[in-house]
Amino acid sequence: MEKKALKSVDISDYKEQSPDRHLIDIINHIHSTKSFDNLLLQANDWKLKQHKLDGIENVEYNGLTTYQRLINLVLLPNDDQSKLQYCDIIKNQLLRNQQHLNSILNSSPGTTINPKILNNDKTPCSKVFLFDIDNCLYSKKLNIHMLMQIFIRKYFQYILDLDSYDVAKKLNEKYYKQYGLAIKGLINEHPDLKIDPVEYNNFVDDALPLHDIITPDLELRATLIKIKESKKFDKMWLYTNAYKTHALRCIVLLGIADLFDGLTFCDYKMVQDMSCKPDISSYWKMAEDVGLKGETLDEKLKECYFIDDSLRNLETGIQLNMKQCILIDQDVTEPYEINAVEDGKKIKVVGSFTDLESVLPDIFE
Repeated sequence: MEKKALKSVDISDYKEQSPDRHLIDIINHIHSTKSFDNLLLQANDWKLKQHKLDGIENVEYNGLTTYQRLINLVLLPNDDQSKLQYCDIIKNQLLRNQQHLNSILNSSPGTTINPKILNNDKTPCSKVFLFDIDNCLYSKKLNIHMLMQIFIRKYFQYILDLDSYDVAKKLNEKYYKQYGLAIKGLINEHPDLKIDPVEYNNFVDDALPLHDIITPDLELRATLIKIKESKKFDKMWLYTNAYKTHALRCIVLLGIADLFDGLTFCDYKMVQDMSCKPDISSYWKMAEDVGLKGETLDEKLKECYFIDDSLRNLETGIQLNMKQCILIDQDVTEPYEINAVEDGKKIKVVGSFTDLESVLPDIFE
């Protein structure tokens, strides 16, 4: 396929939008007005509203949609009884999630996790394609990030005993911008809270009802298989700020769990030494996990391709000499390029994985 000529924009002109800004604003407004009916009217196009409960018996929530359960979670008041109810909601959701995952694991090639992912193939290599997961392998239009914000804020409110949902909201936004992960900011800024990151993961990412939202993506799978079969890369590697349990659940639900050679995740068990993108220590960890050749980080990353939904993460990749960085933004209808801060470097911007074949045809040949 002939390489597509792309228009270019300066990096200062790219406006990175929250994938769910409008819906987050709605949630915050409804939380302040305590109007559940109003929320149903304003967000009637949200996909989750149409999903019914799975078959697991739960009298308390029987008959409610996933959407309604989540909104009930948002609207819980700030009292001791609600904290108990919150913990019960999370416990039940974790059970549903695990039972569903167990029911589909190994039922097809795409739901069978490549053993290399579990063991990390550290065979020395140079050419690697790095894949972010959240809002990248699955679309930001699924609004999963918004659900994460709800669950994070409720964890702040009930488990960390912050004063209110509004205080939790402000801290969440501040630490996400500053550290790339809300939990990283909490650990660094509030050592007195003695936060257990693994517990945090249980109450947030692992409690998300992903199986109600993510479905196998055949187009994505076909594109990844083309890249893999081109033999242009020594390895295809997952690189995420999430913990490994969330990462593995996502790729199983997407039906692509057999296509990757390893996974670099944010190790929540490390607590003080936790590293995440865009911190350079995270890129060092990834390079070591992958087995990239070279003495310096620049040497290790010089043949790497990297796709992510965060411009900040890609800018770091460019600064560290990655060969090609690709920003995925599902609002984009026509691929283009961003002129990076580094002279002569460009970041490709695509709306979907299917766009890769037109903007980077050489990796499919």
